Amino acid sequence: MFANLIAYISENRKQVAIVGGFVFCLFILYWSVFRHTSSEYLDHPEGYEFVCQNPACKKEFTISVSEAQSIRKSHPGEPIKCPKCGQDNVIRKGSRPQRPNGS
Repeated sequence: MFANLIAYISENRKQVAIVGGFVFCLFILYWSVFRHTSSEYLDHPEGYEFVCQNPACKKEFTISVSEAQSIRKSHPGEPIKCPKCGQDNVIRKGSRPQRPNGS
């Protein structure tokens, strides 16, 4: 069977090349359509920028999209914490701090 395949390929090189090229193009098309690229990477290519709201700290730091995803997986429902002081009172850079209820 293997010998027959080799013989067919050697006799019909042009057809085999055309079919191989077509299969390769189908593979590239399938990969480009069905690959899963998170919109997070497109929306935040540099990652997320945060600012600590602790008056004594005020650390500004950036977390990449992959780091943010791993934090969400390992600590679901927990907020991002400041790497300097460890408090979870951080906001995205450019956001307004939330006021306590009743103010």
